[in-house]
Amino acid sequence: MIKLDQSKLNQYSISYIGEDQALVEHLAGKGARISINNDVMDIQPYDIIIIDNSMVKRLDAELIKQAVLKNKFVFFDQANNTQDIDRIFLGQSSYEVNKESDQNSIIQLKRTLDNQYMLNGSVYKIDEFRYERLLDVIFKIIDAS
Repeated sequence: MIKLDQSKLNQYSISYIGEDQALVEHLAGKGARISINNDVMDIQPYDIIIIDNSMVKRLDAELIKQAVLKNKFVFFDQANNTQDIDRIFLGQSSYEVNKESDQNSIIQLKRTLDNQYMLNGSVYKIDEFRYERLLDVIFKIIDAS
């Protein structure tokens, strides 16, 4: 069982862009301040933005980049194939593929000191605690940054 840090749940508000209603309901039931916002214009008041990889092509990349510039934490969930993320956000044609069937990749879009964008990735196990694992990994990435 994964125990989420209650202080972090209270500290951060989370915007989820995707179609996994179960993720939002489950994490809200654990105390997370999370809501679905499939309109990118609605993400500005949130601290953490989680974007399902299936939504990447539908987003305005410039609005997402501006959220990073405003010190928001932007993550792409289920980013097991980063082709769209790399092309849209970094202008690159190279990409990575995670072929592990029991884990998902979580990718953070970050700004470097010289104002370039980069991706920082991690993985989490897909099991009955996958939503908790997702937030736990996000919190660890934030703490390390």
